[in-house]
This record gives sequence, C-alpha cells and structure tokens, in this order.
Amino acid sequence: MSRSSFKDSDLIINYHDAVIHGSDLQILESGTGWLNDSCIHFFFALLQHQQRSLERCTPHSSFCLLFMDPSVVSCFMHQCTEQDEIQDFVNNTEFPYANKGGGAIFIAVNDSMSTSSNCWQIPQNGHHWSLLIIDVKSVAGNQGLHVGEHEGEISFWHFDSIRNSGNMHAAEQIATKIHSHVYDLGGKIHKTPHKSTDITVKNIEVIEAKTPQQVNGYDCGVHVLAAAEIISARMDSSHLPLRALEESLQEALGNGSSDFCSKLRRQIALDIRS
Repeated sequence: MSRSSFKDSDLIINYHDAVIHGSDLQILESGTGWLNDSCIHFFFALLQHQQRSLERCTPHSSFCLLFMDPSVVSCFMHQCTEQDEIQDFVNNTEFPYANKGGGAIFIAVNDSMSTSSNCWQIPQNGHHWSLLIIDVKSVAGNQGLHVGEHEGEISFWHFDSIRNSGNMHAAEQIATKIHSHVYDLGGKIHKTPHKSTDITVKNIEVIEAKTPQQVNGYDCGVHVLAAAEIISARMDSSHLPLRALEESLQEALGNGSSDFCSKLRRQIALDIRS
C-alpha cells in the first residue's frame, strides 16, 4: 500500500490492545515524526509478545519481562491516587517479583508523567522520551537487602539519549511510586495539601546509565525502543550488570547515528502494514 492508503482516523490494527491509526503510521513513515504513546505501546507489545513466545512471564515461567504501556504509566502517576485504585492497578499488572524468579520492567518515561506536570491531560503531550528499567533480582542466592516479601534486590536504571534532559525527575517519581506500592510492602504514602497526587515517603536512587546520544531533536522515542529491544534481548535470569548492558547499547547504536533510527522506523511501519 502507498502512504496515502490510510486516512489519519483509519483504524489499521489492534495488536493485543495496541491500537494504531493512520496518523500513527504516518509518524513512523515520515522519518522525522516525534513518536507518540501509540507508537511506543505498539512496539512494546511486540516485545512483550516475543517474551511470551519464549515462555517468559507466563504461569509456567518464573522470569518475567514487563513492557508497560505509556498511557497506563501516566494514569498510574496522575489518576491512581486512592489506595484502592493503586491496589487494583497492582493486582491487574503482571509485575515480576523476586520470590517468583525476578525479571525487569521497561518503562518509556515522558516528562509529562511527572506529578509536577500540568500537561498530562492533553493527549500525546510531553517533550522527551527516555527509558527506565527496573531490574528485580530473584531472592534465590541473592545477598541484597530484603525490605519486603517481594523485593529482593532492585536496581533502577535510566537511559536517556539527551544528557541532562530533565526526565530524571519523572523517572525518579515513577520508580518511587512503583517501589512503594509494588515491592516495599511496608511503604506508606501521604497526601500533600493542594495537590491531587499521592507522594511516596521514601526516595529511590535511580542510576543514570551511559547511553548513546541522539543526533537530532526527534528520535528520542526511537532510541527508547532500540534500547528496550537490545537490552531485553540480553536480559535473562542471570541478570547482567549495568555495565554489560551499557556496552551492548554502545556496540549496537554506536555514536548515536540516525541510521539505526531510520531503519527501526521503517521496520516498525512494515510490521504494521504486514
């Protein structure tokens, strides 16, 4: 099909709840479009399904990789403010747990996800994408600190293709809220006056990982997808150290050349059309 075969409002596919319209495909095929939630979610759904085909994150496998829909993360940060809402979110999400074999969570971070942001109510808003990985090591043979029944040893890594972009603030808030309500069972929350969002008590250390830098102002989302694909392919129950994952990224992406971004855009568009 030619690019003009779809109107912006045309529903092209619904792949495991990842919905792509003509306007989303146009972003990918334009070569310079800023990826939106739908594009990110579609590729994450592909990666999630690949993991399940490898018998990961199923009732028959203990090691779990979870790729979270950006719109779900935004909802969790801004709209899940009551304890029963938070509990429903946790119960309905297949988080990896240390006492069940561990795993990792992949989150595409947008600056609009910060609880101090006022632009989250506008669809597809935000200025930059980066990648937060929550590495949950298995309790078995682990010498890490066990704060809660499910915790084991947890690491928080932030991969950002624009150094000092400001996304670290949102990444820290996401990491803190997930840690408090998913892993640290003793964690508490308190409400801050005049704010509609719960603020967690304990802060989490998020490590800024060495990341190949983008060479333009529009490929941040593609960098996130590439990093998620490369790192998830290397992760297994052995839990590679951060340095090994950083080296894998550097080897695959090099000095941030836009060539791999163009190829990945084309491949995703072809996957959608096929």
